[in-house]
Amino acid sequence: MKKILLLHGALGCKEDMKELSAELKELGYNAHSLDFSGHGKKKLPEHFSIHLLANDVVEYLRNHEIDKIHIFGYTLGGYVGMYLAKYFPHLVDSLITLGTKFRWNPQAASEFIETIRPETIKKNKKLYEQLIKKHGKKVDQLIEKLIEFYQSMGTEAPLHLEEYLAIECETLILRGENDTWVTEEECLNVKDHILHSQYQVLSKTPRDWDKVNKKKLAKIIADFINNQNI
Repeated sequence: MKKILLLHGALGCKEDMKELSAELKELGYNAHSLDFSGHGKKKLPEHFSIHLLANDVVEYLRNHEIDKIHIFGYTLGGYVGMYLAKYFPHLVDSLITLGTKFRWNPQAASEFIETIRPETIKKNKKLYEQLIKKHGKKVDQLIEKLIEFYQSMGTEAPLHLEEYLAIECETLILRGENDTWVTEEECLNVKDHILHSQYQVLSKTPRDWDKVNKKKLAKIIADFINNQNI
């Protein structure tokens, strides 16, 4: 069975990937997933960074004796995947991202931070309860540390556009048609800087992970990986 690693987004956890993992298993894939530092049951780090999250992946692969693997990353997980493809290319067979924000600047960071502030999230009681279930009592601290992290992303993005030129693995950039946060322009800009890359829009698909059709997504991922061997 082909191996694929599923990376969750900010404020997510590996449990978010259960449905997609099951769909991929039906298609003949052995799907792995992990909790990034500070997420799920993982201890909060002093500070978040893309390098720290990438190192979570490096350690996971080492501990599971996996030399190389296909990677799917949702939102922040996709950005980590890009970082791995750039700085740890020997570990990445191919990369698929969904809903990943590539263009970071102070304005983008500020807009995103407004959506994850505790006072904003707590207005949605159901969402806040879900986050407590995922991350436990540390959820407020997690949010505050992520706010600091995204402020730093806005000040200095870990990956500049020209750095994507160094990525050599087959890459598929996915964006939901109804995603109002990630623009088609930024996805195409990155796509045009990666030699072996494709861009695809998922029709009638919002940004919300819970509303993404996992069966459809699994087929797109499997078709993309399988076609590399043709």
